[in-house]
Parts: sequence; structure tokens; C-alpha cells
Amino acid sequence: MEQRKDNIQENPCSLRGSESAATAVITYDTIRLIESTLPMRMQHSRRRFLQQTAAFGVGLTLVGNTAGAASANNRLQLASIGVGGMGGSDLGQFLSHPKIDVVALCDIDQRILAKAAERVPKAKLFTDWRKLLEKMGDSIDAVNVATPDHTHAPASMSAINLGKHVYCQKPLTHDVH
Repeated sequence: MEQRKDNIQENPCSLRGSESAATAVITYDTIRLIESTLPMRMQHSRRRFLQQTAAFGVGLTLVGNTAGAASANNRLQLASIGVGGMGGSDLGQFLSHPKIDVVALCDIDQRILAKAAERVPKAKLFTDWRKLLEKMGDSIDAVNVATPDHTHAPASMSAINLGKHVYCQKPLTHDVH
């Protein structure tokens, strides 16, 4: 037994206990010994982690700044489909953003559409979202969809198929079929 203990102290990775229950004992010194044999680029340290993270962040920033611009004047041209209830709330948020121009409004209810038109007098008005996308498709960058649940998916997918960015109130669909 004494010989076994000496073996464990000399070789920290040796087996402890009976031969059938093989449990490896790895000490901190063993880990340091293994790390010292690795090339410098594979060793881990807090400083190396922070350097790599900072380099990655700078890389993302540079890539993000060189990716294409939204429009020539750097303002987002938005159409809003559904402007009552949540759509009205969304419209208020979009209007408060300094880089968004709401250029089209659509709602099937004429009374709600007229009330929203007072907030955005320069916007073109539509009662059918299909006509909005047909006529304004070339002049808008994004679409807000805040209609009743059963029309979220068709309006959103039509805008997406035109290559527009879409902000949609949930749920997008009722099921996956």
C-alpha cells in the first residue's frame, strides 16, 4: 500500500483505489504542466479572452458600418398596415423616431384611418393592404403589420416577398399547417 501512495504522489494522473474502480486524480499542478506544453496561441487567460473579445467587437462594428444603407437620405420609409389599437400605438412610436418617415397608412375602417391621417398628413391612405404594397412597393423600406390576427401572415409574407423589412404584432399565425 505504501508503494501505491508513493506512485500517486509522483504521478498525479495515476489511478486511486482498486484497479476495477478507476478514478483519475488530476491536480492543479498537472493542469499547469499540460498547459505549459501547449503552444502560446492555445493557452487561455483572462487577458487573452478580453483581447479576443475586443477584437471581435471591433470587427463587428466595422462590418456593420460598411453594410448597405437603407436609403439615399438615410431615413427609413415606412408603411403602416392597421392603425387602430396596437397599430395606433406602433404608429406613435414610429412617428417619434427621428429617422423614420411614415409614408403610407392602411386600415379597413375609414374612421380610424382618418384619425391616423390627422397625425401623418403627408402619408398616402389605403383601405386594402394589397393595393398599398402594389402602389407603394418601390418607395417603402419597411412595413408595420398590426391587423387582426387572421391577416398578420398574409400581409407580412406579401411584404417580405417584396423584400421589405416587416415589424408584425403577434401572433404571426394560428398554426404551422
